[in-house]
Amino acid sequence: MGNDLGDGQRVVLKSSAGTLLGTVLDNSDGTYTQDLQASSTPETAIITTFVNGVMITQSLQIVFAN
Repeated sequence: MGNDLGDGQRVVLKSSAGTLLGTVLDNSDGTYTQDLQASSTPETAIITTFVNGVMITQSLQIVFAN
């Protein structure tokens, strides 16, 4: 979401909609990724990030539309 975290952090993503697939991948460049499968109905997913057990105050919204 804008700031590199550094390698080797414990990152957990939570989503209010859709399905997070697999686990968070450390890209070894300070960034982390995880796939999100869209819902079958239109809705907005709010993604919350935790780094080393601490919630990041900035969240991300993804809109699933038809």
